[in-house]
Amino acid sequence: MATSYANEGVSLKAPTVSRGVLPGFVLAAVTLTAIATVTVPLLSHRILAYYADDFFYYLQIAHNLVEHGRSTFDGTTLTNGYHPLWLLVLTALYACGGDRAIFLGIAVLTVAATVSTYQMTRVLLDRYSINSAIGQFCAVWAALFALSMDRTGMEVILTVPLLLAFVLFVDGGDYLESPRRTAWAGFLAALVVLSRLDTALLLLLYFVALVIERGLLPLKRLPWICVGLIPVFLYGISNIWFFGSLGPVSSSAKHLAPGLAFSARTVETLFYPLGLVGMAFLIPAALLIMAGFAYGLFRRRRPALFWAMLLFTPAYLTVLSFSSDWGLWIWYRYPFIVSTVASLLVLREALPNWTWTQYVLAPAALILCALFCVGLRKTPQNTQILNLAIELKDFAATHPGIYGMGDTAGTPAVVMGQPIVQLEGLVMDKRFLENIREERNLLDVLRAYGVRYYVSTNAVPSANECFDLSEPKVAGPRSPRMRATLCKAPVKSFATGEYEVWVFDLQ
Repeated sequence: MATSYANEGVSLKAPTVSRGVLPGFVLAAVTLTAIATVTVPLLSHRILAYYADDFFYYLQIAHNLVEHGRSTFDGTTLTNGYHPLWLLVLTALYACGGDRAIFLGIAVLTVAATVSTYQMTRVLLDRYSINSAIGQFCAVWAALFALSMDRTGMEVILTVPLLLAFVLFVDGGDYLESPRRTAWAGFLAALVVLSRLDTALLLLLYFVALVIERGLLPLKRLPWICVGLIPVFLYGISNIWFFGSLGPVSSSAKHLAPGLAFSARTVETLFYPLGLVGMAFLIPAALLIMAGFAYGLFRRRRPALFWAMLLFTPAYLTVLSFSSDWGLWIWYRYPFIVSTVASLLVLREALPNWTWTQYVLAPAALILCALFCVGLRKTPQNTQILNLAIELKDFAATHPGIYGMGDTAGTPAVVMGQPIVQLEGLVMDKRFLENIREERNLLDVLRAYGVRYYVSTNAVPSANECFDLSEPKVAGPRSPRMRATLCKAPVKSFATGEYEVWVFDLQ
């Protein structure tokens, strides 16, 4: 059978496992780094400070699914503002053992994801005879880059390993010769998409490149691919049936800006804050991807899979830059891992094969693990928001009712034990987004949802002891906002870190 590599002069080899001592030490270092990363929060009495605020949107919805049988954040509004596979995992863990099971489960999954990312990256690079020391170092780099995102508690814990598993399965294109294997490839693709919906862009790029490379065969296998993608189709149908839209409301909320216009905030926020993660992971990834493109254009004969992986990051950032003016968070960096691995595969003929590299890169990998562990001493990422939530919890103990809050509403929802209407619309519904799109009066919207206490982190004092209010706070300048002026003193105000908080009683 002629494969897509017939004209490259590249012989694929079966994956091998190095029997040296250094690879064993490196794997142990990666594993111990992952264990250390997940152990720190488990041993802390402030475990909630170690996870991103967005994680608590998942957690609150999982609580409501198990306890009330409803996919809702505020206890009333049905929502699909999440990536479904991660919510399914968290809901199952919560049903089995409550919050303790969730945090233990996340710890186990994070370690497993880190080790599997390391192993699968090594296997993929070894398959193309890339220098074993270079492959080992890059596998460590990929695993720790993923770990820097996984520690947020977000869905990328599943996404990166599933993406690499898909790449390993479809690499070479042999699966297209078998309808059954094609269906399995479709099912793996479905798991990838359900883990994080924007991975559909990579799969689309791959299919287009595959048709260009292989002709009609991928199109002939499309029915079998669709068989594997049945879970995705069921997800889309259930969205339309229950929520009235094909995609999640969390995505729609970030794409309310009219028309298409480039927003620099996408790239700016992606590289901010730079820190160790940016210096050790993001900048090298960007440089390697550019080098891969330059070399790939020079040596154009490359497999469809490699081109799709390489194009994923720039295509992803381009789409987001033109379709939304919201900023990006650290877990949005996951495409860089895929594209960087592809750049190494594209650059493989140009990579050196010096035997002494193992004596340099293996210690460098161990140093990278050590530096990552040193970074665990930093103040937990969610400290300020947790402090804010605890302050609000004390207030809510004597002021029960429905709260309205935009940015940073995830942690307070879990801590306070009071319903919160999320004013960015990320975990609301299609009808709520219309309020934002039409720029309705914020106070009218709050009253329509029965909000008693409005919590603002961006109120602007104006004349006559009034406050100018707007939501959502973190949307870009092109995005619509609900606005209002409230001439009423807050019943509580306080500051914690960068957040200045006002609580208004709307009655």
